[in-house]
Amino acid sequence: MRTRFLYLALSILLFSCHETESPDAAQPVLSRNSGPDTKEYGKDTCYLESLFRLKDSADFSARFGTEAVVHDSVWTEEGTVLRYTSYTNGACPEVRVYWSGKNFQGPHSVSAEYCFPEAEAKRVMIAHGAVYPGMSLRELVTRNEAVITFAGFGWDRSGIVTSFGGGKLEKQGMGISLGYTENADYPKSLMGDRLIRSDAPEADPDRLRVRRIILINPLYID
Repeated sequence: MRTRFLYLALSILLFSCHETESPDAAQPVLSRNSGPDTKEYGKDTCYLESLFRLKDSADFSARFGTEAVVHDSVWTEEGTVLRYTSYTNGACPEVRVYWSGKNFQGPHSVSAEYCFPEAEAKRVMIAHGAVYPGMSLRELVTRNEAVITFAGFGWDRSGIVTSFGGGKLEKQGMGISLGYTENADYPKSLMGDRLIRSDAPEADPDRLRVRRIILINPLYID
């Protein structure tokens, strides 16, 4: 169930189309968090896990400001609705909270998505003190201490990590989507409905990077 939701949520991040509600106009306030990795990653570090403490979308807006905050929902393939609140100002990864309640209440899961270009990704969103949008596949494998397997590109599970190979990140309730962080076509060797290991010759460990991260609230992990 956990793995299935991670695939679903990452697929929605990749391919969803939806209408957007206009947010209120106000100056956004960036959230800053102190923690064991702040010194390593910089003062504008935000730990994704901390978003599970939010009560509702109003709490989200109070933390991030309202100018770049959007409240919306998407339909899943199964015909259910996922409600979320997101934040992005074009200079840092998009942050998104999926709510368990119909009134945008109770975080079920949180995500961070890489923004372009890399030079403008000023803010770092850390998951489990180890993973952030823009991290290279090489560094991800090092943090995991095991080979990673991911789906080929060009279909609905494009670039989604399907296995952490029993490594450190295996049971963290975390889903990751890989991809290029520049505008470029993927080679045929990375395309299609297939699984690719991180140690495969075609898996460039420096060019392939973390595009999206999603964490499930521990309350919903079996």
